Amino acid sequence: MQLGMFPQLTVKQTSADARGQIYLPIVNWILMTAAIGLVLAFRSSDNLAGAYGVAVNSTMAITTVLAFNVARERGDWSLPAVLAFLFGFLAIDLGFLGSNLFKITDGGWLPLFIGVLLFTVMTTWRRGSGILAEQIANATTNLETFIGRVKGEQLPRIPGTAVFITGRLEPTPPSLQQLVRHTGVLYERVILMTVVIEPMPTVNLDERIELEAFDEGFYRIMLHYGFMHTPNIPSDLSACAELGLHLDLDEIHYIVGHVDLLAGRKLHGMAVWRDKLFVFLARNTKDAIAGYHIPAAQTMTVGLHVGI
Repeated sequence: MQLGMFPQLTVKQTSADARGQIYLPIVNWILMTAAIGLVLAFRSSDNLAGAYGVAVNSTMAITTVLAFNVARERGDWSLPAVLAFLFGFLAIDLGFLGSNLFKITDGGWLPLFIGVLLFTVMTTWRRGSGILAEQIANATTNLETFIGRVKGEQLPRIPGTAVFITGRLEPTPPSLQQLVRHTGVLYERVILMTVVIEPMPTVNLDERIELEAFDEGFYRIMLHYGFMHTPNIPSDLSACAELGLHLDLDEIHYIVGHVDLLAGRKLHGMAVWRDKLFVFLARNTKDAIAGYHIPAAQTMTVGLHVGI
C-alpha cells in the first residue's frame, strides 16, 4: 500500500514499539475463508503436496533473482561474482521447480492462480493510479497561480472558513477549483489541510501543527500524527489559535473531494477490463478521512469526473 501497489485497506496498529506489527481485518477474513476452502476442496494434506511444492520452489527461484538484484545494485558485487551466485542457485531452484511442474494439474495450479491474480491487481492499481494522478495534475494549477486568479478576478467572498482535505502539497485541490468553477464564490478563509502519518508511535502536540499563511486568506496546515494516533482535525484546528490562527469551529465547512472514475475514456490508458477492475478497486478502497472526526453536519463533498 505504501508503495502504491495495492488499494488502501484498514490497518490497525497493535504495538506502540513495532510499527510493522499490524492487523488488517479484511486480509484476516480472506485468509480464514481461503484456509477453510482449501480444507474442503483438497480434503487431505497429501492432495496439497502439488500446490505446496510449486509454491515453495517458485518462491525459491524468485528469491534468488531478487537477491541477485540486491547484490548487484546495493551490495556492489562484481559482475562475475553475482552471475556465479545467480546461475549457481538458480540451477538448483529451477531443477526443483521443473520436477514440480508435473504436479500442476494435481493442485500446483493453485499458487500460480493466486500469483497471477495478485500480480494483475497490483499492476492494474499502480498503472491506474498513475493515469488518475496524471489526469488530475493536468486539470489543476499550482496554489500561487490560483491565488493570483482569485485576486485578479476579485471573486466574491462569503463569511466562514472552508477546510479542504488534500493529500497533495503543491497543486490546488481539485475540489477547490470545482467549487469556484460552479459557484463563482469563495469563503473568506481557505485552509488546505494535509494529514501526515509519521513513522513513530506519537507526535508531541507542539510538533504536530505546521502552519503557513498565504495572501487572500489562504492557509496551508500540515498535521503530523504518529501511527498510534487517531487523527482529530477539529481538535487540532482549535489549537491553531496558539499559532495566530483563531477559528470558530462551528463556522468551519469541511470540503472533501470525491473522484468519479469513468472507465474506458482515455485513448492511451489500460484495457477496458483493467479500467473496470481499477474502478471497482477504487470504489471499495478505504475512505482516507473516515477516522478524522470531521462533523458530518459541516461536511460537503465536491465531485470530479475523471476518465481513465
